[in-house]
This record gives sequence, structure tokens and C-alpha cells, in this order.
Amino acid sequence: MNTDIKYPNFLFIGAGKTGSKWLTKILKAHPQVFVASIDMYFFDRDINYSRGLSWYKSFFLNAKNSHIAVGELSHDYLYSKPAAKRIYKYNKDMKLIINLRNPVDLCFSTHNAEYNGGLTDLTFNDAMTLNDDLISQGKYYENINFYLQYFDRKNILILKYDELVKNKYEFMRNIL
Repeated sequence: MNTDIKYPNFLFIGAGKTGSKWLTKILKAHPQVFVASIDMYFFDRDINYSRGLSWYKSFFLNAKNSHIAVGELSHDYLYSKPAAKRIYKYNKDMKLIINLRNPVDLCFSTHNAEYNGGLTDLTFNDAMTLNDDLISQGKYYENINFYLQYFDRKNILILKYDELVKNKYEFMRNIL
């Protein structure tokens, strides 16, 4: 086995619609960062978690000792209690990145993506009334608090989407 391979030491856990595609692109361009190519949803989805750690680690085979940071971006982890436990079991020292967006803006952006992607034909007003999941995405406190039950606060970087929009350079400096 190649001992030069490194495995994840950071995860972007959410929220969605907060610039994760942009962040993935920027992190991949950094010579000391390795980011897996896909959203694996390993820790939150039972079907993927049941594939085992060897399946998960296979996505990081190209990570080398020259990569200081190795990770993945799966924005649904924030909303999953099983994911918090599984991540902690995998690596108690994992660095977690959370990017929060104004909950109303998050709902609107999520709805627009679902509407434009053909996943719903509801108006925004109807979706806000009928889709509890849409509203629950913006209820950050409970989800973050659950992660704080496992991870030391110093391991969790909480950012704001507005900071990304305002100053991308400063936003990335905080991450790096």
C-alpha cells in the first residue's frame, strides 16, 4: 500500500446554495489542497456508508503528502445527525466548514434550483407552505449544535455567504 496517500482532514458540510461549487473549483486549484471530484454523500446516506471505508477512501487515492488539506464538499452533511456521528467516528479531529446563508435567500435559491431543474412545479409561495424541507434547511441552530456535541468548536469554521459575496479573497483567506 502506498503510504504517501492521505485521507480527508476537512469537510465542507453545508449548507447548500452557499457557493460550494465555486469553493470546490477554488480549492482544487490550490496546489496544497486535494478535493474529491464528486459529492459522495458518504457519511449521510446509508447506501453509500454501507459501501465501507475502502470505497470512501478510493476517492482520495491521488492525494499525496504534498497536500496539506484533503477533503470533500457534501453540503447535506449539515442536516444529518448520523453524519455527525459517523464523521466523528472516522476522524475526531476533522475540520468542518459550514457556510450559512440568510434563510429566506436560501429557501428562494433552493426553490429556484428545484423549479428550474424540473423537480417541482410549485410557485415559491406554495412551496413555502407545502414543503417543510425547504424551510427546515434554514434552521441552522439545531444542526450546528448537534455537531458541537461531537466536535470541539475550534474544529468548526462557520462562515457567512454574504462574506463570500462581499469579498471572495477574504472569504478564502479565512478557509485557508
